[in-house]
Amino acid sequence: MNLTPRTIGEVVRTASDYLAARDIYEPGAAVECLMARLLRCRRLELYVRFDSALTDTQLAAMRRGVKRLAAGEPVQYVIGEAEFMDRTFKVDQRALIPRPETETLTRRVIDEQKLWGSGQPPVVADFGTGSGCIVITLCLERPDGRYVAIDSDARALELAADNARRHGPKTELRLLTPNFSIHSSPTPSMPL
Repeated sequence: MNLTPRTIGEVVRTASDYLAARDIYEPGAAVECLMARLLRCRRLELYVRFDSALTDTQLAAMRRGVKRLAAGEPVQYVIGEAEFMDRTFKVDQRALIPRPETETLTRRVIDEQKLWGSGQPPVVADFGTGSGCIVITLCLERPDGRYVAIDSDARALELAADNARRHGPKTELRLLTPNFSIHSSPTPSMPL
């Protein structure tokens, strides 16, 4: 008799229980996100497919992902993306994961009429840009601005550049890394 879970439902339940026993935050949601990413479907679609069997390759991929989750790695890093204001951004260890509070802040900037109604395009600087989710969203929602993304970590700026290419803002977006020498001003680190 084979006791290895094979169906989507069995794997989701077993992996969720495994993570819950290790005090992982919201284990069911994390496993569902991982499974949905693996199957390239929405989380909701998993429920109508719970009786579908997984291949050995899919089971191995789920095991690897669940082990990373059990080690405390955030699900967004495991699947390589995070949602931010209805857009999907690439994320990894080069930058922090976007938080819901950041969406609220970004929405307030988008809706701030004094900023956008002055007749002059505002210059918006995103310091510590990380994945670039804030500045890229502003570019897409408010293309009438001029945007600068600044991060001291060139690797984070590479991630922001990947996301900018992915989302294709039509307005100018400069990615800068500060040069902390006394006589220098920020210099462009890379073109998009």
